Amino acid sequence: MSQHDAFHPDLSTSVPEAQRRSLRTRLHHVRAADLDNKTAQTEGMRRLAAISGDQSCVASTRAAYERRRDCLCDGLASIGWKMEKPEGTMFVWAPIPAGFSDSMEFVKTLFEKTGVLVTPGSAFGPSGEGHVRMALVQDEDAIALAVQRIDASGILKSEQ
Repeated sequence: MSQHDAFHPDLSTSVPEAQRRSLRTRLHHVRAADLDNKTAQTEGMRRLAAISGDQSCVASTRAAYERRRDCLCDGLASIGWKMEKPEGTMFVWAPIPAGFSDSMEFVKTLFEKTGVLVTPGSAFGPSGEGHVRMALVQDEDAIALAVQRIDASGILKSEQ
């Protein structure tokens, strides 16, 4: 099983050792109580491998998301779109620029003018309205290009 296959998103890879030992103990009891359930065993073993195996990929992954976040947030701030820099997530939430009535209107206009696609905050319920969510899944070159396209479009400067 590869390290990637072993990762499970429900468990933080920065779990303290005491919690890892506790998980190992619980996993042992689950195995003993549920010997005929291979799915539970396999899932438990994957979780254990994710938190007790080589963690070197965690630091490099965290660093990559931090670079992408800084590239996006600093880049957009430099062209007038200010937002908070999130910590510990692969998403950036940003308020929609002035002049737009709702997040869907902004998303459509942004895509039409730039080809950059973001998620309207309204997709996450009423509390998300007035914001957009951006995933940090592209590399820094693609993010820098998106920032350039947004700047060139004038969308942040236009009066709607």
